Amino acid sequence: MERMVKALAFALLLPGCGFLEGLIGDDGAQEDVQAAQLLLQSGDLPGASTAYDAAALAHPDSVDAVSGAAMMAMMRGDLTYADSLLAGVEEKAGDRIGEVRLRRAMIAAQVGEDFDLVWQLGVASGLPVGYLLAGEAALVNGEREEA
Repeated sequence: MERMVKALAFALLLPGCGFLEGLIGDDGAQEDVQAAQLLLQSGDLPGASTAYDAAALAHPDSVDAVSGAAMMAMMRGDLTYADSLLAGVEEKAGDRIGEVRLRRAMIAAQVGEDFDLVWQLGVASGLPVGYLLAGEAALVNGEREEA
């Protein structure tokens, strides 16, 4: 389960593989998020992490900036901070709420203590990969009928 969550985290951040491509809003965060993505693509994880954190601080309503900062925090092992970032943008996510809930489900799976939460967030995302994650959580929890 942990490997699947980490693979999903990378897939959601890399352009061409996830939700961010073509979805960056016009709220002024676009340049900051693109700069962080370039650092990530070049392999500069500390630089990308710093850039995403700065983007999230400057644009707390930007799903892209906050999601990038949360995923970098998740990769650093700071799961509480990652979830708090996403929880803070959830109300403002609009039609992108599924992405935010999926990312929160991934973080809950990393924590590994509350697979009911993983299931709930995965289903609430309304996304196919969210349902897959929810099914995995149900199997881990021993609830084979739910999976």
